[in-house]
Amino acid sequence: MNYEKLSRALRYYYDGDMISKVHGRRFVYKFVCDLKQLIGYDAKDLARLVMECDMEAESRDKSSEWDFSATI
Repeated sequence: MNYEKLSRALRYYYDGDMISKVHGRRFVYKFVCDLKQLIGYDAKDLARLVMECDMEAESRDKSSEWDFSATI
């Protein structure tokens, strides 16, 4: 991501009242919208769901690997 895309994204979130500047900190923003109200999950729930999906994908990948050592 280059500077133009990053600054455009920050402007979008800032103008949309989704993030706000953290007072006294340089280049630090925080999300101010309520995720639970918007999408039905809070940040902790989303993190758990992502980890579960990652673990399922890993187990699928491992189960589909070929064991070439047995054929030699």
